[in-house]
Amino acid sequence: MMVLSENYKDACLFGVYVVAKPDRLDDLAYEIMYEMSKLCYRVSEDDVACARNKVKCSLLLQLEGTTPVAEDIGRQLLAYGRRITFAE
Repeated sequence: MMVLSENYKDACLFGVYVVAKPDRLDDLAYEIMYEMSKLCYRVSEDDVACARNKVKCSLLLQLEGTTPVAEDIGRQLLAYGRRITFAE
């Protein structure tokens, strides 16, 4: 499973990418909708902290090796004119 989130000034695109066997698609669709509907009602501070930590870990893991780091620096320079620190 992979989650995508594209954030804009006044909107956000959120989705999931999953792979499943054809005979399990109905179950998978149900579980995805169930989990997403819970976001409307029950998001605790612990859930937010956990998600924030997962995002940080994911960002750090994507930058293993010199090539990904160089690509990230290039993207940041083109987009922002400077390198963005992890603290930001």
